[in-house]
Amino acid sequence: MARSRETKIELTAYDDLFQTDESREEAKLSKIRDIPISEIDEFPDHPFKVLMDEDMEQLVESIKRNGVMTPATVRLKEDGRYELISGHRRKKACELAGLETLKCEVKELTRDEAIIVMVESNLQRSVILPSEKAFAYKMRLEAMKRQAGRPPKENASPLATNLSKGRSDKELGELVGESKDQIRRYIRLTELVPEILQMVDERQIAFRPAVEISYLTEEQQYTLLEAMEYNDAMWSNTALMLSTVTVSSNRIPAAFNGFRIAQISDLHNAVFGEDNAELLQILSECEPNIIVITGDLVDAEHTDIDVALDFAKEAVQIADTYYVTGNHEASLSQYDELKAELENTGVVVLEDKAMQLEYNGDDITLIGLSDPSFTLKGDMFGEVPAMVDTKLRGLIGDKDNYTILLSHRPELFEAYVNCGVDLVLSGHAHGGQFRLPFIGGLVAPNQGLFPKYDAGLYTKGDTNMIVCRGLGNSIIPIRFNNRPEIVLLELIAE
Repeated sequence: MARSRETKIELTAYDDLFQTDESREEAKLSKIRDIPISEIDEFPDHPFKVLMDEDMEQLVESIKRNGVMTPATVRLKEDGRYELISGHRRKKACELAGLETLKCEVKELTRDEAIIVMVESNLQRSVILPSEKAFAYKMRLEAMKRQAGRPPKENASPLATNLSKGRSDKELGELVGESKDQIRRYIRLTELVPEILQMVDERQIAFRPAVEISYLTEEQQYTLLEAMEYNDAMWSNTALMLSTVTVSSNRIPAAFNGFRIAQISDLHNAVFGEDNAELLQILSECEPNIIVITGDLVDAEHTDIDVALDFAKEAVQIADTYYVTGNHEASLSQYDELKAELENTGVVVLEDKAMQLEYNGDDITLIGLSDPSFTLKGDMFGEVPAMVDTKLRGLIGDKDNYTILLSHRPELFEAYVNCGVDLVLSGHAHGGQFRLPFIGGLVAPNQGLFPKYDAGLYTKGDTNMIVCRGLGNSIIPIRFNNRPEIVLLELIAE
């Protein structure tokens, strides 16, 4: 039996058949009118700010001379008043110019249709603050969800689901040119307390750390805020400190008893004193046998290779210096230049290399791993630990002497343990950036909130790992209770 089909045919209205283009334009113009500003209400929870800046001054002058060139968009509410959908800056400029009316186009829109139009029209601005995007994306996504129909209770992410087209966060991302994950990160910012969100808008806190902070409770966020405000009265970005650590093992050759290693990590182009004189003086006073640099000597966002090279030239005069890369070097277009110049100054660059470190007639193995970001950008499928495991086993081989590993990433501690490394020197975590009493670090790259490996000595089995808090800052420009650190390690042969 043939399957019946249901066909929907839309017929043109009778009046439209005889309507000319001219008449259609006239009909549209009939909806544009001058409306008293006193009858126009602001859009509820409008996420976009109207700034009193130089652009506003120019807009006011333009309206005084020429009037409003582009009509604002409003909708007629049930109470007979109007709701402003787009044109908030024009409305404010008219008020400042002393006008009593605003040229508007009146549109028949539902509440959710109005939200979508409001967001679309404002996203055309040349400058949009993170907070504006955050609330705009949230409002539009909720409107899209309501238009699609209420999701079932078993839906794990109701805000992000559109029943007719799959995930509405993905659909929204395609419309605005963002990934669905980025849409969700922006929406997380709406969970920040206003004071911290303002710091994000003012670029005092970078986007990704702000997303991590959004998972704190309101009380925890205000505790963090107080700590940040108190930071000016605390040691913060410039007061260097020296941490001394001893590591004992019966695998350390007697010849290396008392061997001293000075560790520098995450300098990020920071300068302590003129030409890093303060940093170099502390290093010199440590009288190390070697200096190791465990990644992020430079900052990929604010690169100054000369600062890094000037420091390296002086460091090699104090002791033999060994260097491994960090994630910032992996993002650096000038990395090949940096590497060549470091080697010219006498720094030993260890890129997935093992070497024998000789001292007093005996030797230990020194291994340097390149940052995983040189091979894998991100770790969506969890491939990094296996890759590091394979590299390490190949570098260690059948050697059975004491092994020191230089690797930027502390979060890979389990891989180092599984490979039988004796001692790991690492960085990357910046000490958790904000160190809270009785808790520790707040946030670290690749570990998120309350990182497991943020600073100090960690031991599992026969493997020790020292995580240096580092010296500089990158995406978060301040520290709290977390002074820039140089680590001085002494080996003790048992």
